[in-house]
This record gives sequence, C-alpha cells and structure tokens, in this order.
Amino acid sequence: MVSRELWQPTGAEFDAEVTVDAHGNAMADGGISACLRDLGRLGLLYLSDTSPRPDVVPRAWVADTVRGAADGAAAFTAGDNPPGFPAGAHYRNGWWVRDPGGPFLHGSGIYGQNLFVHAPTGTVVVKFSAWPTPLDRPALTATAKVAVSIGEHLAQASA
Repeated sequence: MVSRELWQPTGAEFDAEVTVDAHGNAMADGGISACLRDLGRLGLLYLSDTSPRPDVVPRAWVADTVRGAADGAAAFTAGDNPPGFPAGAHYRNGWWVRDPGGPFLHGSGIYGQNLFVHAPTGTVVVKFSAWPTPLDRPALTATAKVAVSIGEHLAQASA
C-alpha cells in the first residue's frame, strides 16, 4: 500500500525499505530507509501550495501540518522545547514544524538523518549522517541553520 499510494507516485527511483509489524503493516513511528534523491522527492510534496508536484499528499494535509493543532505550539513549549525552535513551533503529522510562518519543516531520523523543507526559498535539503548518538541537538540545530542558509543563498543566486 505504501509503495502504490505514496512511493511510486512520487517518481521514486528505488524501493524504500519499510519496517513492518507482525501483521505486515508499516510502522508509524519510524523504520523507513530510502536513498537521498527519493527522500528529497518526498520533501518536494511539502514544499508549497503552488509548486508543481504529484498529487500524492493532499494540499489540505500539508496545510494542516503547517498550521498544527490548536494547542500544538503550547504543548510543544510545555514539553522539552528543544533549542533552535522559534515560538509557534510544533510537531504534526510526522513533521517538526520549526517555523510555521515560513514554513520550515523538518523530518528527522536517528543518527542524523534529516529532511528539511524551507518553503520561503523553495528548498529541500536531505542530509545523511553518522552521528555517534541517536539525537545530537547541537548538531541538529546547526544543520537546520545550514539548510536555511543554503536555501537563502540559492534564492539570492537565482534572483
């Protein structure tokens, strides 16, 4: 189902590996392995409401992700409120919404696998890493800043 409904319509070049439960259902909390370009294609689906893209992820789903739940930002702040997230940041539909006004979204795997979608500059950044720990908050904060900087540089260069 994931292959037919999501992966193939994105134009993926290679199969993804998806961890499944004992019933063969895809795990909802992780366990997806994909090549860099195919992960980038997934990020393109969230880039913006106006970008040309396969009709795979409904625009209403993307808008809901960016907007978040009514209490999402407050719950996020009341939780561990990781550094590097501005006011209004939240987690929704599998994405860390670092800046809902931008928007700037971030999909995170363990050990430094990251997917960043920076709509203001039309940039998708995929970064594969080999961090020594599953989550390195300072490295993640620095990586997010670099992703925005790359987008800003590319936007200036094409202007």
